[in-house]
Amino acid sequence: FGYSLLRLPTTWRTLTPLLRSKIFILLAGWCAWSVLSIAWSPATTVGLDMLKPIRMVFLIPILWPIMKHWKYLLLAFLTGVFLQNLVQISEVIGSLFLNGIDWKTGNRLSALVGLGSHTGKTALFMAFATISWVGIAIEHRQHRPLAIFSAILACGGMFATVSMAV
Repeated sequence: FGYSLLRLPTTWRTLTPLLRSKIFILLAGWCAWSVLSIAWSPATTVGLDMLKPIRMVFLIPILWPIMKHWKYLLLAFLTGVFLQNLVQISEVIGSLFLNGIDWKTGNRLSALVGLGSHTGKTALFMAFATISWVGIAIEHRQHRPLAIFSAILACGGMFATVSMAV
């Protein structure tokens, strides 16, 4: 976020069409309403806790100036989720040989979160990766076997996190 602010004198021209779009205006209005609604909420601490995910709205203007390189951003994201799914599989296989003990922590394995610390966030990343891999499998025939394998892996990883929200 700080780096994006430093780059603002050179990137502001790319942000003006985004900030004028109706969808972004509605999104900003929704964020403002969510922040304002905490003022009359009986549980302000819960409201502030629920407000934390809204910070992802700032990701849109931060990444907007480099969105012409969206394929590299998507590839980096999908590679990260793929590696996380491989760690999950190693946890499952390792726990089978260690009678249910996680090879990384030494604790009994209950939820297979992989590299994440919150199952909801981890499962959300894997759900987005699953949708992306399905899109790649439909659109690009030459990458179809890898995309199908990766989609199954990400979908399995999403279920392994035991997150019910996603």
